[in-house]
Amino acid sequence: MKRDNVHLLTDRIARVVPQGVVTEDGTLHAADIIIYGTGFMADQFLVPMQVVGRGGVDLVNSWDGDPRAFKGVAVAGFPNFYCLYGPNSNIVVGSSIVFFVECQLRYVMGCLKLQLEKGCHTIECRKEAMDSYNLKIDALNRQRAWGAPAVSSWYKNSTGRVTQNWPGTHGEWWEETLAPDPGDFLLR
Repeated sequence: MKRDNVHLLTDRIARVVPQGVVTEDGTLHAADIIIYGTGFMADQFLVPMQVVGRGGVDLVNSWDGDPRAFKGVAVAGFPNFYCLYGPNSNIVVGSSIVFFVECQLRYVMGCLKLQLEKGCHTIECRKEAMDSYNLKIDALNRQRAWGAPAVSSWYKNSTGRVTQNWPGTHGEWWEETLAPDPGDFLLR
C-alpha cells in the first residue's frame, strides 16, 4: 500500500472499464489491477457482483441465500466460471487460506487443461456431482462444533446451513482438489 504506484480508492464506483475504474464523479482511474473489497458478508458469496450463467440465470439469485459449489470452485449451470475461496472452502483451524486457494488454483488449472486437451468450448460441473459433494460436506459440517444443530454460529446462513467452512483436514482438501475427474464435468 505504501508503493508510489498503489492507490487506495474509496470513492463510489460507477463502472469498471477496460482502462480502469470510473467513479461516480466521472473520473477515470487507470488501473492494471483492481482489488475490489466488498465488505464482510460471510454467507453472501460474490455479492454485489453479477455472474450470469446458462439461460441468463443470475448466480446470487439462484443461490437464494444458500450458496453451494463443487469443491468451492465450480457451479452447475455456470460454464467456464470458477471462484476461489467459494462456498465451503474456508479453513477453520490451523494453516492458512493461502494453502486452500493454492489448491483451488491447481484444480482450476487442471480443469482448464482438461478443457483444452478435449478441445471443448465449455466445461461445466455436473449438477449431480455438485449435489452429491454438498450432501457430503453438509453431513460433515453438522458433525463439527460450528455446524452442530444446537449451536448458534455466524458460520451458518439463515437456513442454518454452514456455507463457509471446509469440514475436513488439510490433507483431505489437498486430495480433494488434486485434479479434476472428467466424469464430474460436462465438456462441450
